[in-house]
Amino acid sequence: MRIASGWLTVGLAASGCSLTTDLDELNGGTSTPSDAGTDAGGPLIGPSCGEGLVCVTPPPLGWKFVTLGPEEADACPSGYTAGSKAVEAPHVDPFSCTCTCQPNGQPTCQTGAPADLSLGSDLACTNGAALSIDTSGLCQNGSFSFAASDHAKLVVPSGVGDCAATVVSDIPPVTYAGKWSTCTVQVDPLTESCSDGAVCARQVPSPYTVCVAADGAQECPPAYPHAHPLASHVNDARECSNCSCSATASCVQSQLVFYKMDYCSGSVVATAGADGTCDAISATMQTAASYRYTGTATEGSCIVSTDSVASGDAYPDEPRTVCCP
Repeated sequence: MRIASGWLTVGLAASGCSLTTDLDELNGGTSTPSDAGTDAGGPLIGPSCGEGLVCVTPPPLGWKFVTLGPEEADACPSGYTAGSKAVEAPHVDPFSCTCTCQPNGQPTCQTGAPADLSLGSDLACTNGAALSIDTSGLCQNGSFSFAASDHAKLVVPSGVGDCAATVVSDIPPVTYAGKWSTCTVQVDPLTESCSDGAVCARQVPSPYTVCVAADGAQECPPAYPHAHPLASHVNDARECSNCSCSATASCVQSQLVFYKMDYCSGSVVATAGADGTCDAISATMQTAASYRYTGTATEGSCIVSTDSVASGDAYPDEPRTVCCP
């Protein structure tokens, strides 16, 4: 876009005009840059439609006259209204999402989560009692019977550590080729007294420029060759999904020990391994008064079990093409 001082920017009016070719007069007595419009092909056909008015090349069907000014401009020039902000050529770089894991404390086998103990006389441990076992490592008092049971299966919840998952997002900000204020013509211009199909327009003060606009992505008309792909704003729907982590530590030498007396005292009545299989046990008597679960956690770490996934995009809203001389 050209917004240099010393060459004319114009707005529209519904007045008649008579064509002249004095471009210095058209630009307020200053010289016209070499790439500005001329009688031969540029949008500025001639001055003297009246005071502050000129004859300009009309836009093609479907295009409207607008003004383009700096973002900080607040009021529209005379003859224009409905001022709005716009961004030019929004650009979005690729973005990424990752997951990091940190342990919450040291891994332990004494989690307190309930474990399932199945007793039986068969190799599947299905025809005896089923008990819910505390895995906190504290002694638990109660009454436990091993009558007619010589097999036990202890299933302990998996995972001996707690891991904190953190999503790390690398979403760069949207960048723009420029930010502008735009205004729309109030009244369609007339062709009275303008030759060669030109229309009468009103001069606008610097730093405004009179341009033409159409919705969507368009090729610029020859008389207005400098394109500005604009949007009212950018809808940014880029995001990272949640992630999760798991611990790699495990429990070894885990077992459930039943005692003859309360508070895990007296002789050992029975011992069951915590390997999740139905194993033979050797019960020294039919009842026990207490038990304790024990296990040793191995060294481990936290690993990503479900990674964060990048999704969405940033896209322009209400795109249109503004073309300037």
